[in-house]
Amino acid sequence: MIGRCAQRFKDKTLRLITLLQLLVASVGVLVLLKVGQTVQAISVAAGVSLMMVNGWLLFARVEKSCELDVGAGQKLLYIGAVARFIMLIAALLIAQRAGLHLLWLAAGMFAAQAVVFVVALQRTRAELGAKN
Repeated sequence: MIGRCAQRFKDKTLRLITLLQLLVASVGVLVLLKVGQTVQAISVAAGVSLMMVNGWLLFARVEKSCELDVGAGQKLLYIGAVARFIMLIAALLIAQRAGLHLLWLAAGMFAAQAVVFVVALQRTRAELGAKN
């Protein structure tokens, strides 16, 4: 099981990632709206939103898997990965049918994932620096 200190750290990290993703989405959407690209702005917002939901679902699965034995935890994570993949494909199909630009949606997804990467990199560097 995850200790309370580790849980608070993870919750704090998830909040930071969510806030930064919202900031990145807001900047991208505002810039696109400023230049009159409404559909592209909605597409970027949808891409960021999709990755945020995907991240929250992953976080919830990881939390649940920590309470189980290794085999059951792995099974839960695999089932969650399949469910998130199906959700992603369904969301992309809906977005395409709704007339959103998939390239701009992918740009929003990339920006949201870049935030996760940068935060993870900073946290890893901080942990390594603390150990030395």
